Amino acid sequence: MSDASDLASIFFQWSQAVDDFRDNNAATLTSDQKVRLKDLAGQLDDISTHFTLSDIAASVAAIQPQIDQIKTVTANAKATLQKLNTVAKVVSVVGAVAAIGVSAAAGNVGGVLGGIGDLAKAIAPAVTGGAGTPG
Repeated sequence: MSDASDLASIFFQWSQAVDDFRDNNAATLTSDQKVRLKDLAGQLDDISTHFTLSDIAASVAAIQPQIDQIKTVTANAKATLQKLNTVAKVVSVVGAVAAIGVSAAAGNVGGVLGGIGDLAKAIAPAVTGGAGTPG
Protein backbone atom coordinates (compact mmCIF):
# COMPACT_ATOMS: atom_id res chain seq x y z
CA MET A 1 0.00 0.00 0.00
CA SER A 2 1.11 3.54 -0.63
CA ASP A 3 1.45 6.19 2.03
CA ALA A 4 -1.64 7.96 0.65
CA SER A 5 -3.60 4.73 0.83
CA ASP A 6 -2.42 4.14 4.40
CA LEU A 7 -3.49 7.65 5.39
CA ALA A 8 -6.86 7.22 3.69
CA SER A 9 -7.42 4.06 5.70
CA ILE A 10 -6.39 5.70 8.97
CA PHE A 11 -8.72 8.67 8.56
CA PHE A 12 -11.58 6.46 7.37
CA GLN A 13 -11.18 4.25 10.45
CA TRP A 14 -11.24 7.36 12.65
CA SER A 15 -14.41 8.54 10.91
CA GLN A 16 -16.03 5.18 11.56
CA ALA A 17 -14.87 5.21 15.19
CA VAL A 18 -16.40 8.65 15.75
CA ASP A 19 -19.68 7.50 14.16
CA ASP A 20 -19.67 4.39 16.36
CA PHE A 21 -18.99 6.48 19.47
CA ARG A 22 -21.82 8.85 18.57
CA ASP A 23 -24.23 5.96 17.94
CA ASN A 24 -23.22 4.04 21.07
CA ASN A 25 -23.56 7.11 23.30
CA ALA A 26 -26.54 8.78 21.66
CA ALA A 27 -28.60 8.60 24.85
CA THR A 28 -26.07 10.64 26.85
CA LEU A 29 -25.02 13.17 24.20
CA THR A 30 -26.64 16.56 23.76
CA SER A 31 -27.97 17.54 20.36
CA ASP A 32 -25.02 19.92 19.91
CA GLN A 33 -22.55 17.15 20.77
CA LYS A 34 -24.20 14.79 18.28
CA VAL A 35 -24.03 17.43 15.54
CA ARG A 36 -20.40 18.26 16.37
CA LEU A 37 -19.39 14.58 16.31
CA LYS A 38 -21.24 14.05 13.04
CA ASP A 39 -19.45 17.06 11.54
CA LEU A 40 -16.07 15.80 12.75
CA ALA A 41 -16.75 12.31 11.34
CA GLY A 42 -17.65 13.92 8.02
CA GLN A 43 -14.46 15.96 8.07
CA LEU A 44 -12.39 12.83 8.77
CA ASP A 45 -14.18 11.03 5.93
CA ASP A 46 -13.42 13.96 3.59
CA ILE A 47 -9.74 13.74 4.56
CA SER A 48 -9.81 10.00 3.82
CA THR A 49 -11.35 10.70 0.41
CA HIS A 50 -8.64 13.28 -0.31
CA PHE A 51 -5.90 10.72 0.34
CA THR A 52 -7.74 8.09 -1.73
CA LEU A 53 -7.88 10.53 -4.65
CA SER A 54 -4.19 11.36 -4.16
CA ASP A 55 -3.40 7.66 -4.35
CA ILE A 56 -5.46 7.30 -7.53
CA ALA A 57 -3.78 10.36 -9.07
CA ALA A 58 -0.35 8.90 -8.33
CA SER A 59 -1.35 5.60 -9.95
CA VAL A 60 -2.63 7.36 -13.06
CA ALA A 61 0.50 9.53 -13.24
CA ALA A 62 2.68 6.41 -13.07
CA ILE A 63 0.97 4.89 -16.12
CA GLN A 64 0.35 8.14 -18.04
CA PRO A 65 2.45 7.11 -21.07
CA GLN A 66 0.39 3.91 -21.42
CA ILE A 67 -3.09 5.45 -21.16
CA ASP A 68 -3.55 5.86 -24.93
CA GLN A 69 -2.48 2.23 -25.41
CA ILE A 70 -4.97 1.11 -22.76
CA LYS A 71 -7.77 3.06 -24.45
CA THR A 72 -6.93 1.66 -27.89
CA VAL A 73 -6.47 -1.98 -26.95
CA THR A 74 -9.55 -2.09 -24.69
CA ALA A 75 -11.70 -0.42 -27.38
CA ASN A 76 -10.45 -2.99 -29.90
CA ALA A 77 -11.16 -5.80 -27.46
CA LYS A 78 -14.69 -4.54 -26.81
CA ALA A 79 -15.40 -4.35 -30.54
CA THR A 80 -14.01 -7.87 -30.94
CA LEU A 81 -15.89 -9.44 -28.05
CA GLN A 82 -18.95 -10.32 -30.15
CA LYS A 83 -16.76 -12.00 -32.77
CA LEU A 84 -15.27 -14.47 -30.32
CA ASN A 85 -16.82 -17.88 -30.74
CA THR A 86 -16.02 -19.64 -27.48
CA VAL A 87 -16.48 -18.89 -23.82
CA ALA A 88 -12.80 -19.65 -23.26
CA LYS A 89 -11.80 -16.86 -25.66
CA VAL A 90 -14.23 -14.42 -24.05
CA VAL A 91 -12.86 -15.29 -20.59
CA SER A 92 -9.31 -14.85 -21.90
CA VAL A 93 -10.08 -11.40 -23.30
CA VAL A 94 -12.02 -10.23 -20.25
CA GLY A 95 -9.31 -11.59 -17.94
CA ALA A 96 -6.68 -9.63 -19.86
CA VAL A 97 -8.77 -6.44 -19.61
CA ALA A 98 -9.18 -7.00 -15.87
CA ALA A 99 -5.42 -7.57 -15.49
CA ILE A 100 -4.76 -4.25 -17.24
CA GLY A 101 -7.21 -2.55 -14.87
CA VAL A 102 -5.63 -4.04 -11.76
CA SER A 103 -2.14 -3.07 -12.93
CA ALA A 104 -3.31 0.42 -13.90
CA ALA A 105 -4.97 0.94 -10.52
CA ALA A 106 -1.73 -0.05 -8.80
CA GLY A 107 0.40 2.16 -11.07
CA ASN A 108 2.27 -0.94 -12.27
CA VAL A 109 3.64 0.05 -15.68
CA GLY A 110 5.15 -3.39 -16.34
CA GLY A 111 1.85 -5.06 -15.54
CA VAL A 112 -0.02 -2.66 -17.83
CA LEU A 113 2.38 -3.31 -20.69
CA GLY A 114 2.22 -7.07 -20.12
CA GLY A 115 -1.58 -6.92 -19.97
CA ILE A 116 -1.74 -4.91 -23.19
CA GLY A 117 0.41 -7.55 -24.89
CA ASP A 118 -1.73 -10.37 -23.50
CA LEU A 119 -4.91 -8.63 -24.62
CA ALA A 120 -3.53 -8.00 -28.10
CA LYS A 121 -2.69 -11.71 -28.38
CA ALA A 122 -6.12 -12.74 -27.05
CA ILE A 123 -8.00 -10.65 -29.64
CA ALA A 124 -5.57 -11.16 -32.53
CA PRO A 125 -7.41 -14.10 -34.16
CA ALA A 126 -10.74 -12.23 -34.17
CA VAL A 127 -9.20 -8.94 -35.34
CA THR A 128 -7.26 -10.53 -38.17
CA GLY A 129 -10.18 -12.73 -39.13
CA GLY A 130 -8.25 -15.90 -38.41
CA ALA A 131 -9.96 -18.89 -36.89
CA GLY A 132 -7.54 -19.06 -33.96
CA THR A 133 -7.39 -22.13 -31.86
CA PRO A 134 -10.53 -23.81 -30.63
CA GLY A 135 -11.34 -23.03 -27.00
